[in-house]
Amino acid sequence: MTISDDELIEHLRGIRKVVINACHGGFSLSHEAILLYHRYTGTPIYWRDLEPKSSWSPRMYYLDAECTDSHSWSETDLLRDDPVLVRVIEELGGEEAGGSAAVLKVVRVPADVNWCIQEYDGQEWVAEQHRTWS
Repeated sequence: MTISDDELIEHLRGIRKVVINACHGGFSLSHEAILLYHRYTGTPIYWRDLEPKSSWSPRMYYLDAECTDSHSWSETDLLRDDPVLVRVIEELGGEEAGGSAAVLKVVRVPADVNWCIQEYDGQEWVAEQHRTWS
C-alpha cells in the first residue's frame, strides 16, 4: 500500500484517521466495502444470504468456506482507526462504503488524544475520552 505526500505529512504531524457513521442508523459496511477490505488484507471472506432477506443485514459473513457460526465475521469487530478500513472508505466514498443505514465518514483526530466513539440513534462522533463516575 502506497501513501500520498499528504498522508505522510499527516502521519508525521500525528494525525489519526477514524471512521464514523455520519447519519442516523448505525455503523455498517456495504457488501462491496467488505469484499474490498478482505481483498486488501488478504484474508478470505465467505457469505451466506439470509432467508427471508432483511433490509438491515441481507447476509452473514464467515472466515471459513463452511460458513460455520464459530467463524463468523462482523464489521463491528473492526477497529475504527484500522488503516485498511480507512482506505476502503476513502476509496469508495461514504455512501458507497456504508451499509443499508450508514453513511461513513473519515474524521482526523490528533494522535495524542485518547478518543472514543459516541453516538445518538446510530449517528456517531469522535470524542476525547475522559473519566466519569456515577
